[in-house]
Amino acid sequence: MLPTEAPDIAEYDANAFLKELDHTLRDGYTVLGAELDEFRKRVGERGLKLPALPPVPASPEEEVQKPLQTLYDELAGIEGVKDGCKEHMKFMLLTLAGGDNHWTTLFCVLWLSEKVYCDAMWYIKDSEGFGKLDATTAGFIEWWANDMFKEYVDLLGEGVEKARMKGITWKARKEEAKIAVAGLLKGEQAFWEMSEEGLE
Repeated sequence: MLPTEAPDIAEYDANAFLKELDHTLRDGYTVLGAELDEFRKRVGERGLKLPALPPVPASPEEEVQKPLQTLYDELAGIEGVKDGCKEHMKFMLLTLAGGDNHWTTLFCVLWLSEKVYCDAMWYIKDSEGFGKLDATTAGFIEWWANDMFKEYVDLLGEGVEKARMKGITWKARKEEAKIAVAGLLKGEQAFWEMSEEGLE
């Protein structure tokens, strides 16, 4: 996703920024395997069974070797996946990642998707009702509503701000980013509405 070089920008060293950003994104990627394991553990504690999912590849480079259409077809074909979730996956994989979007647009979408999740978990953790949750659900919330995840999201946000404000070809892609963000938020809304099904 990230370019290997960026034009010199007077306000800061753009190439150093890209290296730092690459490091941050790789650190975030390494958490995915542990996150999936934790999710499976919490779901198992509730007596639910998840469909078999492929393991998270060791690096982003390994992950992108599979054609996006194939990846979408595999995920959408999992039994029980809701239509709203399929539409969101289709948008993220085929429209965004598979389209001609600039890396700053994709980076903005990544940051916003992580921010939505982080803010939602912290909202629940800080709510009055959090103390009434059973231990499994509370532990699930606390696993994501933590300072390290918030710091990661803040780092991504700082990177988006740097790219946007300091102009690594952002201005030319402003409309593209608006469309991408609107599509993301529509999918996130459907996801969170789906997650409330069956709750009282």
